[in-house]
Amino acid sequence: RKRMDVLYAESPQAAFERLKACDPGTAARLHMNDKKRIVRALEVYECSGKPLSSYGDNFQNAGDHTAPFEPLMLGLTMERSALYDRIERRVDSMFQRGLVEEARGIYERGYDRRLPAMQSIGYKQLFSHFDGDCTLDETVERIKLDTRHFAKRQLTWFLRDKRTIWQHLTSFDDVYKPFLREAEIKIHRW
Repeated sequence: RKRMDVLYAESPQAAFERLKACDPGTAARLHMNDKKRIVRALEVYECSGKPLSSYGDNFQNAGDHTAPFEPLMLGLTMERSALYDRIERRVDSMFQRGLVEEARGIYERGYDRRLPAMQSIGYKQLFSHFDGDCTLDETVERIKLDTRHFAKRQLTWFLRDKRTIWQHLTSFDDVYKPFLREAEIKIHRW
């Protein structure tokens, strides 16, 4: 990965051209500025000798292996306004339960902000607040907005898989709650 990081740092174009040569399928899905995924795809190729695209994409099994089971994929959905309300309440709850103190402790330890964990929603925005770039109220609103955007990206991602059976949460309780209650009783008995 370090070698691929250096290659990309020296020339994103050269790294992207190398990816096109060794894994045209993955390169076709990526933009040249998507450093993280380009470096990862090159790393997989360097380590395995096989292009990342040969492992399958779009949730399909490119290796044609037979799974010993048929997955049941359920997706839960709800009205966007209800989702956004839940996100707002969750962010408020996180702040009430000590998110600022937790993030400040991490901030004061001086971890490299390029680490993936330091880029997570909440820490990233609070670090900007600690740097003096925004007020705490602005930070809270930014976290709520970024979480809503993340939820939208997740939904878009999961909608790609046509095997998913979508269930609206308002009817989830009526349909599945008796089943879940029975499963819960069996677990407690076990």
